[in-house]
Amino acid sequence: DDLTVREQRLYLKTVEGFQQVDIVFRRIDDAFLDSLELRGDSLLGIPGLLQCIRAGTVTVLNPPGCGILEDRSLLAYLPELSRHFLGEDLILPNARTYWLGDENHLNQVRHRTDIAIKPAIRRRGEEGYFLEYMSDSDREYLWSRILERPYDFIAQEVLSGCSCPVFQNGQFTPARGIYRTFIAAADSGYVVLPGGLARFSVTPDNFIITNQAGALSKDIWILASEPQKQETLLSVPADATEIFRKGIGLPGRVADNLFWLARYAERAENQCRFLRMIVESSDDGNSVTALQGTLSGILTGLAGSSGPQYSEDLVSFMLVRTGDEGSMAHDLQALVQSGRRIRDRLSEDTRRVISGLESTLNSLQEDDIVEASEALFQIILLLTSLTGHLSENMSREASYFFPGFGKRLERSLFLLRLIYSLSRTASLEWWDLLDAILRINDISITYRRRYRNRMDVRSVLDILLFDRTNPRSLIFQVDEMYSMSATLPGVENPDKSRERKLALELYTRVHLTEIESLIGSDGALLIDKLQDFSLECQRLTHDLSDAVSDRYFQYREQSQQMEDLGA
Repeated sequence: DDLTVREQRLYLKTVEGFQQVDIVFRRIDDAFLDSLELRGDSLLGIPGLLQCIRAGTVTVLNPPGCGILEDRSLLAYLPELSRHFLGEDLILPNARTYWLGDENHLNQVRHRTDIAIKPAIRRRGEEGYFLEYMSDSDREYLWSRILERPYDFIAQEVLSGCSCPVFQNGQFTPARGIYRTFIAAADSGYVVLPGGLARFSVTPDNFIITNQAGALSKDIWILASEPQKQETLLSVPADATEIFRKGIGLPGRVADNLFWLARYAERAENQCRFLRMIVESSDDGNSVTALQGTLSGILTGLAGSSGPQYSEDLVSFMLVRTGDEGSMAHDLQALVQSGRRIRDRLSEDTRRVISGLESTLNSLQEDDIVEASEALFQIILLLTSLTGHLSENMSREASYFFPGFGKRLERSLFLLRLIYSLSRTASLEWWDLLDAILRINDISITYRRRYRNRMDVRSVLDILLFDRTNPRSLIFQVDEMYSMSATLPGVENPDKSRERKLALELYTRVHLTEIESLIGSDGALLIDKLQDFSLECQRLTHDLSDAVSDRYFQYREQSQQMEDLGA
């Protein structure tokens, strides 16, 4: 997604612009490499890459065509190839293999049942057939397929594999395992590395031991005969190291995930604070019904979820249902996934915080609602820690802009939706409700220090919307976004950008609105005025979010083969 072809050259798409790429390390199959010339439905490769290779503007490690080395039919001739090219037999004999495109090989195995039949070229969903465990009719049908295209199949003598103990479901069970080794190139040739992977099937009667078939793997460690020596192959530079104070470019995909990592974190924290307030308000006995019901209704509307309306069921829904959009669990899961996609861009401490969030999320159960308050408190601590790492420990490069801007957008939208929901709430428990809203926004201590026990709509709205000293207020977020829009990454003249103009429009709308315009002379809330203010600011905030996304995150391109155009 981050690579594109322009005029027979390959470029990395970054938020600062295109950067030419000279070398590509390929791991995908040949057929998916270029959707313009190979499989038109491929979303994995780079449209136009083959033309770049022909033009000599890019070098591909594992170039197109090298997949022939994975053709299983070569295994049938590996012993002869070793003797021909190396003058020696294989040190580790391979499983006896027959290529059925060779008539002599076909005749040797035609009536045997102690072999496995496999496609010569790996095909997803068709790993192999063990004739010993097939019925006569299934074997005949398989052979009819083979005889139509014998060159597409090989036969191998079956290696049973070793038996290894596996601990699952609280007990040890036998599993069938294989040992995967690795080699590395050295000055004197290739060296087999100690250790490797033990890959094993989940059931002892499964002979197909691959990831696609559900096999699991574990590291194999070999104890050293002496303490590990610290060695390096890196040469010591003769001259002074060149100083760099700027990265090599931020791909749009990385910027996208940083942006949404912060947005999901802010969204989950807001929901978490709301849920904690709902849970804690249940300690008041009979007074629970009004406040809990009101808060539950507001939260359901804010999340845009179709979850239950009853407070206890809503807490369970929000905490556990990762598959339901609008739940806190869903947003936390999305946060974890965004973090995984850019783990190489995050510090070790940040990754630990995200791992802690994932562990906490996985430990939550529907029948643990009694412990929900403590779990919510733990999640809030982890989320605030994550926000701190993103805002204080990230280098002030292009990547710093996206989580910061995403957080401000999400916090603004939460406040605006909250205020709109409040304006539609016909609650007789205004004092309790306003106090709960202050606590949800973590500003109740400041409010009480200023106003003591006095609680009214005017002062609450002011501290939430227009108080510049409150880091969670709307005006604080708007000021920050307006300031950040002047330093858009990769934009030569930010003042003329759409983002800057929208940020200015939002800034002007908020700064020109006085609290007196939302409150009547009798101190009552002017509902229509407040709703109009909220909706207009929401529209501008959404437009600003869309403008940032349109500029930086449109990194997936559509491609179409020329033959399709004439269809």
